[in-house]
Amino acid sequence: MKTKQKWYSDYKVIAESFIDFLRSTNEKGVLASAISSLLKDAQVIADIGAGTGELIGRLAIPKRRIIAIEPCKDYIPHLTKKLSSNGHLVIPHKVEDVSLLPFSLDAVLFSHSLAYVDDFKDSIHKTFNWLKPGGIGVFIVLSKRGDQIHI
Repeated sequence: MKTKQKWYSDYKVIAESFIDFLRSTNEKGVLASAISSLLKDAQVIADIGAGTGELIGRLAIPKRRIIAIEPCKDYIPHLTKKLSSNGHLVIPHKVEDVSLLPFSLDAVLFSHSLAYVDDFKDSIHKTFNWLKPGGIGVFIVLSKRGDQIHI
């Protein structure tokens, strides 16, 4: 019996399309502005599904350490270029395959990435175990309202 391919399994096509999309939008700048106050005290942030680093790169301020977790090899060169300084870490794996120390993060960011994890409930639970007490989880998802898509 042939197994059904998941709609998001062709990461190369998704990566190429997403990079094209980013060239024509200010979405990541708008998102960075919207969530920067939520993360103002966060010194260590994990970005789950960091993509090309367009969003987390805007949040990478001095004295902040970024851990970018990204399974798509086509995004890694872009991500590494954006986060090449200040001790930031790029982990080229799925979140399900990553282990970080408990209570080691101030914030976890999922920006448009929940649809790509194998089990989002387990992934959220896992990453929340990485948070320090009082840490914050930021989830950015699309929702349909009428004929429009909203963040």
